Amino acid sequence: MTKNEALRILHKIQSYDGRTIGEGDVLAWHEAINDLPVEHVMAAIPRWFGNRDYQGQRLMPGHLRAIVEDLGHGRGLTDLQRTTLRHNQAAAIDACTHCDDKGWINGAIDHDDVGTRTTAFRCDHTNKPLPPGFRPD
Repeated sequence: MTKNEALRILHKIQSYDGRTIGEGDVLAWHEAINDLPVEHVMAAIPRWFGNRDYQGQRLMPGHLRAIVEDLGHGRGLTDLQRTTLRHNQAAAIDACTHCDDKGWINGAIDHDDVGTRTTAFRCDHTNKPLPPGFRPD
């Protein structure tokens, strides 16, 4: 993914939520999701905004990554495998005391070059340390 493609992704998100986009946003999003195929990320965006469970939550790069992974893009999963994976993920989330009911740890992280940014991390339910400077909500 190029930085121009990251900007296209942010413009599509902006059409839904009206966020402002600066150069720092493009760089941060590019850094966070540049390994994902653009077409899969673009397909994940309307799934986020079309899901009433996520209304009022700000879409972050980790959310898109999770949707792309949940859809099984690039993994060749069968429907049964995908259903089993979702069931196992839901059980892990239910047992975890660190994340919300969607499997996310929301908060803010300090960056030297762009200041404090709201962000979210996909919880792996192993209690591993969070990134330096991250403050959970």
